[in-house]
Amino acid sequence: FEVLETKHILFCKADDNYTEIYLNDNRKKLVSKTLKYFEDILKDSSFARIHKSYLVNVNEITKYVKGKGGTVVLSNGKELSVSASKKADLLAYFK
Repeated sequence: FEVLETKHILFCKADDNYTEIYLNDNRKKLVSKTLKYFEDILKDSSFARIHKSYLVNVNEITKYVKGKGGTVVLSNGKELSVSASKKADLLAYFK
């Protein structure tokens, strides 16, 4: 059991019924909860679902690259795809 501060989370990635949590110190945690579970508990903490596989900390986004859905670049340089259906929700955070 480990308590993580949300500000240390870069993004979460779905892995079937597990979620991989990527931290800003280059560590990764595997948790036996679904991405939907984390989406629900983090909905009030500046996290946005950008793809069926990704939940991202919007405070860690440094750049958005336009495209059909586009991609986001995080503070660690990692680039993640944004699905076309989630694009509007993501861009709403920056208005």
